[in-house]
Formats: sequence, structure tokens, C-alpha cells
Amino acid sequence: MVMLGEEDKMLNRAEGGEEEEGGGGERQRQTWNNKMEYLLAMVGNAVGIGNIWRFPYQCQKYGGGAFLIPYFIVLLLIGYPLLLMEIGLGQKYQCGAVAMWGQLSPYAAGIGICSLIFVAFLTSYYAVVLSWSFVYAANSFQSPLPWKECPTIFDSITNTTQVVKECAASSPPVYYWFRVTLNAQNSIEDSQGTINWQILLAVLFATILLFVGLQKGVQSTGRFMYFAVLFPYIVLLIFLIRAFTLDGAFEGIAYLLRADMTTLRNVEVWKAAITQIFFSVGIGYGVYVAQASYMPKGNNCYFDVIFVASVNSFTSILATLIVFGVLGFRATINERKCYAGFASQLNVSVDTLMAAPNDTIISMANSTDLTLMNMTNCKREKQLDQAMDGTGLAFIAFAEAILSFPVSNLWSLIFFLMLASVGISSVMGTLTGVVASLRDIGCKIRKPILAAILCIGLFLLTIVFTTDFGIYLIDILDNNIGGLILCPLVLAEVAATSYVYGIDRFMDDIKRMTGSRPGHYWRLTLAVSSPVLLAIFIIGSFINYGLQTPLVYRAWNRELVREVDIPYPMWGYAVVIVISFISVVGIPIAALLYVFNIFDLAAYFSEHGSKKSKVCSVSNDVELKHRFD
Repeated sequence: MVMLGEEDKMLNRAEGGEEEEGGGGERQRQTWNNKMEYLLAMVGNAVGIGNIWRFPYQCQKYGGGAFLIPYFIVLLLIGYPLLLMEIGLGQKYQCGAVAMWGQLSPYAAGIGICSLIFVAFLTSYYAVVLSWSFVYAANSFQSPLPWKECPTIFDSITNTTQVVKECAASSPPVYYWFRVTLNAQNSIEDSQGTINWQILLAVLFATILLFVGLQKGVQSTGRFMYFAVLFPYIVLLIFLIRAFTLDGAFEGIAYLLRADMTTLRNVEVWKAAITQIFFSVGIGYGVYVAQASYMPKGNNCYFDVIFVASVNSFTSILATLIVFGVLGFRATINERKCYAGFASQLNVSVDTLMAAPNDTIISMANSTDLTLMNMTNCKREKQLDQAMDGTGLAFIAFAEAILSFPVSNLWSLIFFLMLASVGISSVMGTLTGVVASLRDIGCKIRKPILAAILCIGLFLLTIVFTTDFGIYLIDILDNNIGGLILCPLVLAEVAATSYVYGIDRFMDDIKRMTGSRPGHYWRLTLAVSSPVLLAIFIIGSFINYGLQTPLVYRAWNRELVREVDIPYPMWGYAVVIVISFISVVGIPIAALLYVFNIFDLAAYFSEHGSKKSKVCSVSNDVELKHRFD
């Protein structure tokens, strides 16, 4: 636990903007009210919706419990060291990512700009993803829940009311997700570009919440994080207890814990582990640099690194236990429904069929009756194999399982507000990094106005993702930005730190701030394992793009009543290429401009961002008090 005392009060310097006027007209950099708010803000950035649906899906896809082996290896070789790099540099330079990378080395000045561009693309669709939670939460006030039953239509030919066939062929939660919530079309080409107004309103509500949390700087952000971060853990603990009481929950958890060790020979498993660490922890966004810059230089950043990354992994495992417990419950319900159609034909009870092994079921059925032979597909294991992945895991599987909860409306409201809270805290942390970077390179706009501009800009960027093809555009971007943008960006960061700035200098900086020099583990992982593994992953990603022709996205087909793979439209390739190029080209351009003495971006940031300000200070003549050790 974090030891908090009277020294926490020393952190609070200003209630207003990023900085305040100090002696001699210089501006003192604002700091967190206390370390607890700082840690909560970093945890809020690390823990996101991906912990709830992406990590469980990776476990299911890549050998169950066996996936934890590459996951924790990558955490040790990449996650912890890169997090120390970003937090350590932010704490030393006391400024946002844009100005910090310019101070580190003129050759690295473009990294911060590219981080801002990447964050703009990322938050533009992530805000839409979290808005889906608000849509479900708002509809949780309807009784019964709108995804409990299929809608009906009037057939003028037969003069009768009939259930919508698409819903009857799938399920009410599936139909509600694809056709009511998203209004998804068969493909991008079939879409009309119609705006989904309920999602757009949900995004507007989310941006208003973000503005409220951002307008007064890190102190209002820190207070907001008490709710945004702690509330999800309260809900997760409630759901964990509730999941353990559900019929079939332990079968679902046992399904998770099975370990198929043969999957460790698959290169895709290790690539999935790297991707999970990157998107889960949030390295490369520039957020940790900004958040650490508001802490005293004597802060024990070792503790921060271990705490944040470990809590993030703990949250993923906690959520996975809940998810597989709920999926086991869902599989039990579906198994019972499946057997109900055969029980009367065999003149046995449903419970007898559920308890019988496969061989017994087959022997009970007529060998010439293929329908009865298919009873083996009713088994709980088969139902678990068919569990939803991706966003469907939260918005379909959980929505369906919640229907069988007592007081289902209340559980639905709690769960989807929790998802929204997790998403809000992640975007809040990301935008905090953007604000810090803009202020540190000379932006003179008052904090409330700057927060309003950012939130309005974010809202405008999200509009395209609220259309009837928005879900497919999100799928295209989400499947490509990791290998094409984020990994090259982070590789540039670790290369600049370990080889341009120098690993020995960085180790000395950490020693001056914390009082202890990093050991061989930190040195070897930053200088060797992290850059090597990132380079291998990037090369593998480009090879995969070359071999995988054409690239496909997942689309809901209303006639087939299932998701199908559809090749990218030609403009889809262009969008991916242009966004990737824009997001990383600034790094070599800034370096080349400096090499040929054309323009020094780092000097420009220093000149315009540090006037009358004590930000981006790297002097060592200050007293470093090692607080919170």
C-alpha cells in the first residue's frame, strides 16, 4: 500500500491552471494533490475496456492458461522497463511528451509530435467505443430490458404479428447489438453513411464529462479519478462474487485454466502477448510522461512502475475470471435450451442429458437420425468454444447473461456504467497528456478554454465513427495501428533513450532522483530485449501484411445471420497507409532537419515553451526529497 502522510500536502501548489506565478514572475509547475491521486490517474490510464474483453479473448484463443506464460514474459522484458523509461523521463524533465523528447535529444524531437497525432486517431474512435456503454446503460431503465425479447412486425399478407426473422435466427442480444445499437449494414459498401443519433448523443455526453474533469488541470483530474478508477473495482468485485454463485461458473473458469502448451510454439501467441501489453498498459501515448511530470523529482518511480503494471495485470486476470464465470453460466443456459428440444423425443429429462457423457447421448439417439446425433453440439464445452470475442464479449455475452440475473435492470445499469467509467478514465488520462504537451511548448490558452477546444475537436472527429459503417472503420483502424504506428513509435522512444541519449546517462538520472541505481535487469531489458523484440514484431507485422492478401474486416450479414470476413475497400487501404504515414513520418523528418541544419524543432520548443516558466527543467541543483519511499 502507498504510505500517505503530511508530505502529500506539499504537492498541492495551485488550484488553477497548469502553472502558477511564483517568485520573480516565474511560473511554478502544478503538481498532484497527493500521490494517491497520481497513482489512480496512472491506473486509470492503464486499465481500460480491453482488460475486460480483449485479455479474456486472448486467453481463450491461445491455449487458455498457457497464454499467461508469454504474457508475463513480455511484461517482464518489455512492459516494466518501457514504463520505467516513460515515467522516469517525465519525472526528470518535468514537462509533457512533446517538449520532453526535444530536451532529451534534438534527434528525437519528432517523437512527441507523432505521439499527439497517434493519440488523436486513437481517442477519436475509443470515445465511440466507450459511448456504447452509455447507450446500454441508458436503455437499462427500460423494463423488460430491450434485448430480452425479439421485436415483432405486422405482416399485412397474413394479417398477423411475427417475430423479426433475423432476430429469431440469432438471439435478442445479438440482434440488439448489431441492428439496434449499431445499425450495422452488410458491408461498408452497403452503408449509407447515416448517423446513429443515440451513439452521437452518448459521445456528446462523454465529451462533456471529459471537459468537466480536464478544465482545472491535474487536481480536478485527480479528484475525478477517485470515482472513475475505484468504482470499476467495486463493481468487478461484486460481479466476481456474483459470478461464483452462478450455475456453471466454475466450469467456465476450469475451461479458462486448461493449458494447451502446444500453442507456445505458435509465433502468433507471442505477437498477441506483445500487443496485449502495449494496448493494455498504454505505453507510447505520452500519458505517463505527462502524469509523472507533475510529481517531485525525488519521487520513488520504481514503486510507481511496479504498482501500475502489476495492478493492470491483476485487473486483466480478475476480469477474465469474471468473464469466464459468466460465460460458463451462459453456456449452461444454452446447453439446457439446446437439450430441451431433444428431451421429449427421447423421453428423458433435460438434467439427464446434461449429466450424460457424449457416448451415452449418442447411444440413446437413433443412429440414422442426424438431428439427434447433433445433440453432442449441445454440450457445455461446445457452447464455450462458440463464445463471442472482441466487443461482442461485453455487449452480447454479458448482456445475455445479465438477463438471467435477479433484478437484471440493476445489474445491467451497474455493469455498463462500470465499462463507461473505465473508458472515461483512460481517455481522461490520455487527454491530460495532450494538455501538458501543448502547454509546455508555449500554448498560452487558459486551461478551461483549451479543454473545451480539445473536447469539441474530439467530438467532431468521432462523428464518422457514429455512422452505420463506423463499427467497420473502427475494426480496420484497431487491427492496424498497433503494428504500423504504435510499435515503431515506441521503438523510436527506446532507441532514443538507450542509444542516442545513452543508457548509462538514463541510469544515472534514475539514481539521482531515487537514490538507487537501476540494476542489471533494467539495463539489459531497456538496451537489449525491448528494442530487439519490438523490431522483430514490426518486421513480422510487415511480412504478415505482405502475405495476407486481401486484408479483411468482420461484418454482420443480416441474411446469413452471422459475421463474415469482407475484403477492405480500396479506400480502406489508403486510410490505413495515410494515417500510418502521418503518425510516424515526423520522427525521421525532425531528425533530418536537425542533421542538415535546416530547422531545430527542439530549440523551437525550448524557446517558446520555457519563457517565464520552470517547466522542462533538468537542473540538478534542486533538493531531491525522496518522498513516499
